[in-house]
Amino acid sequence: MLIYESEENQISHKELHIPWKKIFLSVPIWGVLFGHIGSYFGLAILMTEFPSYLNSILHFSVEVSGLITGLPNVFEAVGGMMSSYVADRLIESKRLSVTAVRKIFNSIAMIGSGVCLLAITASGCEPTLIIVLYSILLYVNGFKYSGYNVTHVDMCPPLAGVLYGMTNCIASMGGIVVPNMVGAFTADGVTMANWNKVFYVTAGVYIITAIIYDLFASAELQQWDSEKETEKEKNCAEEKASIQTLTRCL
Repeated sequence: MLIYESEENQISHKELHIPWKKIFLSVPIWGVLFGHIGSYFGLAILMTEFPSYLNSILHFSVEVSGLITGLPNVFEAVGGMMSSYVADRLIESKRLSVTAVRKIFNSIAMIGSGVCLLAITASGCEPTLIIVLYSILLYVNGFKYSGYNVTHVDMCPPLAGVLYGMTNCIASMGGIVVPNMVGAFTADGVTMANWNKVFYVTAGVYIITAIIYDLFASAELQQWDSEKETEKEKNCAEEKASIQTLTRCL
């Protein structure tokens, strides 16, 4: 347990001015938003709809489907921890910028997941192969925790909670779109061909949103408040340094 014993080690809890207009007009935050949208859309497919695919197409029982979709999450956890370690070492080595590291790991997560879904569509009715691909998908998906998922903190630690809450709120709307999309594609029959359409769309969303993130997102400190740019940049830098120090200690 880490105990902060001095004011120098305390993260400021002063009330912050939130420049909503400048945030919404910020190109980098829109890049991060699309990364979040793609990730949540894919997650909704994998967590809520994939069990139905296993049951209706591969004819697994509900119990087995639940077990299969649950166990591979271990791979995502492993992928997340391994990618975080490697990303931190790359940043500390100064070989790559923070922005470059975020984009590389986000691309591995999103494009890798899309490729795995496309591979599943080409696997036919091979349960073992499909489960292996699903596990690989979740493993590489864990790389997102060193991608878009932490970019909010990179952009400005004092506003990280606000930024994440905003992008997560918008991305969560994918939870409404996904079941309706699956229902529309399988309306004329629960067939492998119709499920493949679902996976094609999901892979497309993964890849397109990854490209948008790569083009427009940034992990650089943002200066949204022109009236307090110097002070805000200083606060952001200090709090970012505090968080990085805490991460290294852990």
